[in-house]
Amino acid sequence: MTRFISLGRHCQAAHQIDRVTGPGRPAQFFDWLITPHEGLIALLKGGFGGFLAPHNLRSQGEHEGFHAVTDAAFGVEMLHDFPFDARIDVRLAGVQAKYAHLAQRFLTLPGGRECVFMRQVEAFDPIQAGAIFAVLGQWFKPGFRLAILADSEIADQPVMPDIRVVHVPQPAPYVWKGSDPAWDKAFKALE
Repeated sequence: MTRFISLGRHCQAAHQIDRVTGPGRPAQFFDWLITPHEGLIALLKGGFGGFLAPHNLRSQGEHEGFHAVTDAAFGVEMLHDFPFDARIDVRLAGVQAKYAHLAQRFLTLPGGRECVFMRQVEAFDPIQAGAIFAVLGQWFKPGFRLAILADSEIADQPVMPDIRVVHVPQPAPYVWKGSDPAWDKAFKALE
């Protein structure tokens, strides 16, 4: 059975994985985070060490009833973890425990052919894709696959073993959940 694991950029990939696989999928570390490429690489290289260190947290104001919090060390934004009716430091221990658990779950995934790691990007960059694949290779047994889901059209797609690049256009006007038909095509291409 194929296991799809979101490597984020933002929440859309996790939402679409949940929609396609149905209820009961275990949450993963990157599901509901906004994660830049550099932050993704640093978190994976370091085994998630240093994430949510109190001195790195910056409140960016309110977002739909939650503090919008950035971990400045990784550039990762969290929009769903710190309710706005409480101070960040009051909720921090619980959020740290949650992400420690998710990090452990992520790092103990089996790898191999059944694992498809999915990273959504604006535009395909073969150097970034190679870097993601290499850092995943430090943690997972060979055979895992990486799917790069690009918003923009893909021209001259390079051939890379175990890396698949799929065009997933964003709806206009933009909707955070993405386009179900576009994602359905992507999942079909990844079978």
